[in-house]
Amino acid sequence: MSQERSQLIQLARGYQSASRIEKGVILEHLQAQTGWSRDHCRRSLREAANPKTRTAPGRPSGSRKYSTSTTTALEQLWHLVGQPSGRRLQAMMPQLLYRLDRHGELRGELADNTVRSELLTMSSASIDRYLRAARANSTPQSQPEINDSLQQRLAENEPVKEAGMFRLCAAAGNNPESGCSHILSLGLYDKLTGWRIRVATTSASPHLLFPLLDRALEANPVPFRNIHVHSGSELLNFSLISWAQQLGIDVSPPNFATTNAAATSDSAQCNCHPYELAMYKREAQLQTQLWEVLDARHNYLLPITRAKYKVWTGNGSVRVFDNPLTPLERLEVSDNSVLSDGLRSRDELINPAAIAREVARLQAELALARAQHAPAA
Repeated sequence: MSQERSQLIQLARGYQSASRIEKGVILEHLQAQTGWSRDHCRRSLREAANPKTRTAPGRPSGSRKYSTSTTTALEQLWHLVGQPSGRRLQAMMPQLLYRLDRHGELRGELADNTVRSELLTMSSASIDRYLRAARANSTPQSQPEINDSLQQRLAENEPVKEAGMFRLCAAAGNNPESGCSHILSLGLYDKLTGWRIRVATTSASPHLLFPLLDRALEANPVPFRNIHVHSGSELLNFSLISWAQQLGIDVSPPNFATTNAAATSDSAQCNCHPYELAMYKREAQLQTQLWEVLDARHNYLLPITRAKYKVWTGNGSVRVFDNPLTPLERLEVSDNSVLSDGLRSRDELINPAAIAREVARLQAELALARAQHAPAA
């Protein structure tokens, strides 16, 4: 306690039992020392004599609604599926627990039926609140998920109503430690279902790019109807157009008013020298394997919501979103005929815990491969 505060408390004790004349003397003495007004001196003495205990604003004190075991299990699931938002984790919680139970991955706190029941009843706001400490202490992921938000806003004026309208994106994979960007990642995103396919290459030359796109066509359950070059306009050349025409696919040019020029410039500089192709070939293979695992988690596990229509209000337009569904579920709703038996059987084999272990293994190998190319200190 400061000296001024202690003197004020002593004056307040004498002020309470003093006569009217003595109170006037105390007020004049305090006013001369502090320069306060007479009313402020009187109020300060009254508050010092009867201090009020102030509680910090926030959640009222009391017992926690969810147990410590439930919080620990929630953090395990959050790390298991790539640290998504609370709204996305709450939407996928029933399917996630079902898959873990089917593959025998319910261990520790997750083996308790009470803990699983509490996880199923937890709201998205409660999930974000209980994960606040885990988010503050966690390190950023080596390969962060793209478009982690539950809501996927469409760039078009009208929502897409037909599957097969893909968006082609290109981005250079920069290594922050070595400063090199020799790996070019290509992403194909279906605008209706959200189905995603990504590959990595060391060059945008046709003899390396088109075999990757051919394999993406074979592995993709959605038939390609249109490819819209979103970013990476250097890929839009006569070779790509002729390749698409042979397969009966329309190609849409990028909107240069909204294209990320920095990402396009980085990806344009991503072509390796012929002597460097062998050096970074292993890194590109590992990156492609990592994309395949992450895309499997995205397509089979992570739900998203799509904008259905716009509502015009006094302050502008507001998008109305549909119910959260995974890309596989959206594909089944849009066109059930494209779901093959192999796709359904793979859906049965998707194990979230096995995916997390494979992601960690590939990230470790990729970091080791990048460290070998880092310049010596």
